[in-house]
Amino acid sequence: MPATGVAPGPAAAWSGLPVAPAAADTAGDFVIGAADVLAVTVLGEPALSVEVDVSPGGEVNLPLVGAIAVQGLTPVAASQKIADAFVQGQFLVSPQVQVRVLESRNLMISVLGEVRQPGRFAAPTQMSVLDALALAGGIAETGGQRVTVLRYQDGRLQRREVDLTGLAGEGDLRGTPALMLRPGDTVMVPEAARFYIYGEVRSPNAYPLKPGMTVMQAPALGGGANERGSRKRIEVQRQNADGVVETRSASLADVVYPNDVIYVRERLF
Repeated sequence: MPATGVAPGPAAAWSGLPVAPAAADTAGDFVIGAADVLAVTVLGEPALSVEVDVSPGGEVNLPLVGAIAVQGLTPVAASQKIADAFVQGQFLVSPQVQVRVLESRNLMISVLGEVRQPGRFAAPTQMSVLDALALAGGIAETGGQRVTVLRYQDGRLQRREVDLTGLAGEGDLRGTPALMLRPGDTVMVPEAARFYIYGEVRSPNAYPLKPGMTVMQAPALGGGANERGSRKRIEVQRQNADGVVETRSASLADVVYPNDVIYVRERLF
């Protein structure tokens, strides 16, 4: 059975899902978000030039063309979209439109899930995943080491899985684009995979599963075997691909899988 508790690689590629966009930003790559304040200038047409708030639904309401969806677009892309709307509505022949962001209310990072202080935090342009987790007080004991970064870009929700195992001592991560965040990103920390220890151990309970943990290491989280327990008589209950729970003897070198039940039996003598 392959080890499902071990995450491959430091970071996977972004994958996109077509959903409603939201704000994101890097230096020179800012995209518009809800509640931003924009200056829309139509050159030579002062009556059409306005300052406008982006609605909660991501739209701006402009003279003649009405509501235009701009959330998730860069100012340049929004300028072109608005210009196209004037042309398609036959209001202007060759409009020159400029969109500037006067005020952004979306320069924040959200850190959610199994962290000590989940919430939204001010986001400088140089912030790594580890920086964001530190602002949230770090990963809670119940949290896993493989986190998800959500980012809206080009009208799509981009999703990246980041394996934090071994990254704590990496120092400056600004040279690792895969680990850098943008304002508007959300870092989701899932609950760690768990396994269970029962039988002749001092503290039977459910415990977070660390990648690569073996049967020899697992009982230590339960305080170790008690005076009646045997390290040589350990069973593992595991659900197979058909959903049937199988019980088998385990060696100390066996890898523990998510949801395994480790049972330490009593010594024979």
